[in-house]
Amino acid sequence: MAALKQKAPDLSAEKAARVDALIGEVDSLRREAQQKDARLASAEGEAGNARKEAEAARAELKR
Repeated sequence: MAALKQKAPDLSAEKAARVDALIGEVDSLRREAQQKDARLASAEGEAGNARKEAEAARAELKR
């Protein structure tokens, strides 16, 4: 039992390090997702503009 108590601080330090690593990984993934969301929003905006231009060109051709 004494040996287990002596290892407990090491285990706690290992768990804390693992938790810190996981938090860092989650933060990294969150930033990556935010960047992808921003790129998607930009692409959607460009697609919307292209659609408007195409519709205007179609209307012009019908005249």
